[in-house]
Amino acid sequence: MTMGRILGLYGLSGSGKTTQGGEWAKMVKRTTGKRTLLFSPDFGGHASIDPLVERGIVESRYYKEGDNPWVWLNDAVSNPLPDDVGLVIFDSFTSIGEHLLKHMADEAAQGKQIGAMKIYRVNIAGLGNIGANNESQYGLGQTFLLDSLHKSTWLADKHGVDLLWTFGEHQGTDPNRMAIIGPQGIGQALTGRLPKEMRYILRMVQQATTPGESPKHILVTKAQDNLGGMGMCYVNARYPLDADTPMPAIIDPASIPAFWEITEAGQREAVAKLESEGL
Repeated sequence: MTMGRILGLYGLSGSGKTTQGGEWAKMVKRTTGKRTLLFSPDFGGHASIDPLVERGIVESRYYKEGDNPWVWLNDAVSNPLPDDVGLVIFDSFTSIGEHLLKHMADEAAQGKQIGAMKIYRVNIAGLGNIGANNESQYGLGQTFLLDSLHKSTWLADKHGVDLLWTFGEHQGTDPNRMAIIGPQGIGQALTGRLPKEMRYILRMVQQATTPGESPKHILVTKAQDNLGGMGMCYVNARYPLDADTPMPAIIDPASIPAFWEITEAGQREAVAKLESEGL
């Protein structure tokens, strides 16, 4: 069985991540006849793929009010999939993390101890107890999210299903005050680690156009010099070194299907070159 493709895609809200998930879903439907499952705790932002849902190309499984986010995510990454599913989208890692934090804060408001540190809560007249998150809870959420991401990869490794995780975009600085742009998890701790957990990590960027025109979306496949050499933009296309045709730094307009076409062509070139060298 061919292993599925695993991709991480991050960008600011409105940069087109969900739309690109829809483009990948259409590619999977055309090439394999299979449909896509979308797991999302976001109640908005999916209008761009509503037609795909109506056509049965994408099945959405949303987090509902009253769901336990820990149980919801564990079920999403663990339960067996129908045989006619070729792509699974988790949209997004960042939003799921926010639901985990809110759940822990709500539990703290009720006086329940979560984590090793003292819980924070305050009573506000007319509202009751309000809870807040502590550092220990951030650590618990980060560990659970990473474990869930790792668990989800069995879909690709053992069942040949493609897998897309989307992330918000973190823009900040490291301890040396160097600029950092990367995928957003819970807090800043995961931004530098998440690219190592994904086979491919790409960045979506929305660029302004002339007045009256729709914004342009591009897919960044290599670290850009927009940081002026003063920081790190986490992007890794893991392109074969022996390929004769270089991976473009950006794909304009953004297209995940075009990225896979370029990547697979590069892999064929690398294999052919090794064969020509008698290796």
